[in-house]
Amino acid sequence: MAVALQVRNLFKRFDTDQGEVRAVEDVTFDVESGAFFTLLGPSGCGKSTTLRCIAGLERPDDGDITLEDAVLVSSSRGMWTPPHKRPMGMVFQSYAIWPHMNVFDNVAFPLKQGPQKFSNAETRDRVMRSLALVHLDGLEKRPAPQLSGGQQQRLALARALVNEPKALLLDEPLSNLDAKLREEMRNELKLLTSTLGITTLFVTHDQLEALTLSDQVAVMDSGRLVQYGPPREIYEAPRNRFAAEFIGSANFFEGTVTDAAETGGVTGVETEHGVLRCTTAEAVGKGTRVAVAVRPENVMLHTGAPPAGDDVNVLSGTVASVVYLGNTLDCQVEVNGALVKADVHPGEDVNENDTVALSFKVSASRVVPVGVAVAAAEQAG
Repeated sequence: MAVALQVRNLFKRFDTDQGEVRAVEDVTFDVESGAFFTLLGPSGCGKSTTLRCIAGLERPDDGDITLEDAVLVSSSRGMWTPPHKRPMGMVFQSYAIWPHMNVFDNVAFPLKQGPQKFSNAETRDRVMRSLALVHLDGLEKRPAPQLSGGQQQRLALARALVNEPKALLLDEPLSNLDAKLREEMRNELKLLTSTLGITTLFVTHDQLEALTLSDQVAVMDSGRLVQYGPPREIYEAPRNRFAAEFIGSANFFEGTVTDAAETGGVTGVETEHGVLRCTTAEAVGKGTRVAVAVRPENVMLHTGAPPAGDDVNVLSGTVASVVYLGNTLDCQVEVNGALVKADVHPGEDVNENDTVALSFKVSASRVVPVGVAVAAAEQAG
């Protein structure tokens, strides 16, 4: 599939009272045409600043940004396109709805103020098409403040789409909605962007939004892109501890590699719990200090004899706590003074102080560096 959006070696710094803040540090990625691409990370990681640089609301200190055949930013060539000339639509976290306008006028605003002039008939046609896309047709005369939160989010989306942009930029547009409405809008957003086939760049700190909406997820930390790829790869094969911890939860067993292994190979890691067999996302050398990451849902709890074999790791411990969460039991098991989390089916008979065994497959045990590794430039493309 063709690449629609290219971001290369993007840097953005801010001067503050406390000194220089490096908001974005050498960020590089590609977004394929029609793909839903998510920048995911905690507050202050640089994801919104990256989005604002792409939108033209911030001017980067260095880097290149290209949308299809148009060069929007090129530091080496001294090129910078102002935001109103970029063929993009944007939805802000606050929605930025004009309270003194009705629904129709809010959506029509970009058409009336943009460089291209439309007749009244063309304007109405475009506005009504956009409202129909987001299921607000029939509400065009309603004052914007009288819309519900979900309707205001749809209104902001209709306004972003009315100019038929080449890319749609979304800055945490679901964060102001309650949990049930957020789930509904998540489904609608996925369906809408898929139906339109529009290239979409989405910013969120919500891992569930990232996993359910995205074709590609880029995880950011401290201004840097630490890993990106398909959601399943990010979740099941994290390349560093930050990605493993931020997306979902994980148990970590630190230790030393016993045998060198190539990318995708199997090695042992000597830990305080013994040698654990695990898979490697990248080549590792003997003696390297690493951590073994295991997701709680991949930890099986046994009140009887655990399974045996070369494809499974087994630990013994005592149940420290059991918390009922409806669809699962959150079990904390003490193993050699450390707590290991296991997600257990709610029908299991597990109680505090039970002596149990824990097992997890070698294929579900991943080697990750002890430090945070920055995503390699070759990941782009």
